[in-house]
Amino acid sequence: MTHRIPRLPLLLSLLLLVGGEKSWAQAPTAGIPAIVSHPLSLSLGKKGNPFFSIGLLRQVRNQKGLQIGPVTVADSIRGAQLASFVNIAAGSARGLQMGLSNTARTGDKLVQIGLINGTATEQRGLQLGAYNYAGVLNSPQIGLFNVSGQNPHGTQIGLVNISQQSGTRQIGLANITPQTDVQLLLWGGSLTKINVAVRLTAHHFYSVLGAGFFYRGLDDHFSGSLFFRRGVRLQLSDSFTLSGDLGYAHIEDTPKAELDNLHRRYALQGRINAELKLSRTTSAFISSGYSFSGRYRAPHNYTHHPIIEAGIALF
Repeated sequence: MTHRIPRLPLLLSLLLLVGGEKSWAQAPTAGIPAIVSHPLSLSLGKKGNPFFSIGLLRQVRNQKGLQIGPVTVADSIRGAQLASFVNIAAGSARGLQMGLSNTARTGDKLVQIGLINGTATEQRGLQLGAYNYAGVLNSPQIGLFNVSGQNPHGTQIGLVNISQQSGTRQIGLANITPQTDVQLLLWGGSLTKINVAVRLTAHHFYSVLGAGFFYRGLDDHFSGSLFFRRGVRLQLSDSFTLSGDLGYAHIEDTPKAELDNLHRRYALQGRINAELKLSRTTSAFISSGYSFSGRYRAPHNYTHHPIIEAGIALF
């Protein structure tokens, strides 16, 4: 025995989901939440102020509750926006935005989780993503690249942190504020023969990020390293500075005859540096230290080498 689906309820359901705008908010059962539909979308709650909305392109005035779709747009939110691609709150936002890209004008206790997060004015809550931006940061930013305008009470944690306000709390490989001096370093040494790096200095502390080439020597096969160092400096006079730093290096060191057996190494290094200022934009320095290196696959089999270097600092 077969059962036929009643045609009238089926047609009404299709009209509800994909038809023009309908609203039952004025029905006698006013205590029941209204159901509002737009093309390829569905909302529950008051017209323009739903507590739940879902659709391919979902745009509402004031979202209180949950908004779901590939792209979600609201004048303001008090709840959550979940999108496959983009979440946008044109005004204030409180709650959660989660998608590839999240944007709000103002974040009040707002958590943004995505590839790209941005708050035009004040951000209070949390930003977690590859790239984070806030006009005024009063909460943590955690990501690869963090950027903020004013930063009275915020914290930036990432690879690169940039703030337009001095005294910002920053934890990362490269921390940049208006008080940060950025210099280009060029030098030769006993380990990697040719080296280039950027030095970021704020007050008495500095970071060095760079690359070295020809770790094995000036042969016909490439070898080199990527490194990061963190140190402290003491200016003894207007032209002479002493500094010391500790750092980590990743080393590509594979002889040409052994390309199938990559010799990737790591190194822990320490240096003492003396620097003499030659002009307003140029300094010369010499460095001495020690390097302890080992293979990633055999960390207990390490070697050690002295470090002797000399070079110039520009700008």
